[in-house]
Amino acid sequence: MKLIDFIARGRGAAARNVSDGRGRPGNRRVADSRRARPGRPGGVFSRLKPRHGLWILLIAAVVAAILSCGGRDAPDSRFRDKSAASGTPAGGGAKGASGAGSSHNPDKDALPLAQLAAKLGPLPKPAKAYRLVAILPYYGEEYWQVLARGMQSRAMELGVSIEMPAAASPADTKGELDLAMRELDRGCDALLLAPISAAALAPAVARAKAAGIPVLGLGQSEPIASVPLIGPSQYETGVRAAEYFLGQLPKGAKILLLAGDLAPLALRERTQGLTDRLAGSKISVADTVQGGSTPAATMAAVKDVLAKLPDLAGVYCTSDALALTAAQALAQAGKSQTVRLVGSGGESRAYDAIRQGELAATIDFFAYINGQAAVDGALRLLAGQILPQRITTPQNGVTAQNLNNPLPAGGVQPNSQ
Repeated sequence: MKLIDFIARGRGAAARNVSDGRGRPGNRRVADSRRARPGRPGGVFSRLKPRHGLWILLIAAVVAAILSCGGRDAPDSRFRDKSAASGTPAGGGAKGASGAGSSHNPDKDALPLAQLAAKLGPLPKPAKAYRLVAILPYYGEEYWQVLARGMQSRAMELGVSIEMPAAASPADTKGELDLAMRELDRGCDALLLAPISAAALAPAVARAKAAGIPVLGLGQSEPIASVPLIGPSQYETGVRAAEYFLGQLPKGAKILLLAGDLAPLALRERTQGLTDRLAGSKISVADTVQGGSTPAATMAAVKDVLAKLPDLAGVYCTSDALALTAAQALAQAGKSQTVRLVGSGGESRAYDAIRQGELAATIDFFAYINGQAAVDGALRLLAGQILPQRITTPQNGVTAQNLNNPLPAGGVQPNSQ
């Protein structure tokens, strides 16, 4: 009460001490008129002592803390939001769907693919029958197979040719560089790269640029410095997985993050997206484990977590391959119906597992659309256009509810499938 009394009575004393800043009395008439108004509280600062200032700061801090916590535990049902059409998490801009304001989102300033035509205009017609070359990491993964089909389809539609050699394994950085150098020797009009390692492909990038050959990055690959990239946002993938759990799990639920053998950058950004979105929410990441080098090792790792966390409510896997292995571990432990399992990639096997009730959801990258968009991007570069450094392609969470129509309304549709 003493602090309230000081606040209520202080302004009168402050008015009597008004100065013009040069040691002389200031506008005393104004000060006197304020003091003369009956019933009006006076100023606060003249009678406050240092200890009162500390109390004010403490009260302000408590109020700010209460306001910042408000509404953060509200259920979230935006897993299949319309913003997926643009390739940007719900909310857009710097804040996005992330509960942490997406301050760590490396793609917060990227241009969604759906907005590219509005920025640069219609796709220019090819000036000739260009020869495009795309160097891919590995054909043993379904994602790159589907992306290649999208590129081939679009190239045929536009009357250009495209060669798409791939490295022998996901770790064959030397083989990927050799392929790029070989195609540059043969001659090409544009070079599309999905690097296993951006540093390893640097000599090919430098040589292409020196020859005036446009270079474009594509797919869920590591960005190359000063080279535009068209592909899904890895950060958004983690955000969308978090959106699913926020919409499906109760307050206090615990989930497991099952990491895999993704490229370090992709793994880091997917993890960051998940943890940023869940920060301060009703759900927590109770454990993070690295997927084993074999399916048996992965299953053992999942079973260890289930034994340690019997109340586990969800598992996010950074790839569909991990999710399908984790599904076997959950089935053997009798947890298939109680633990929500989410994968990443949108593989056909994941779709089948959702139909069979073994997988709750997958984050689909729509690789076919990405392949088509990459060919379009190369033709824009050949027409002299300057592409944004980062163009994000659509992705969406796929569940049993939208399994037969996974693309969001208004999304970029494939020209042919």
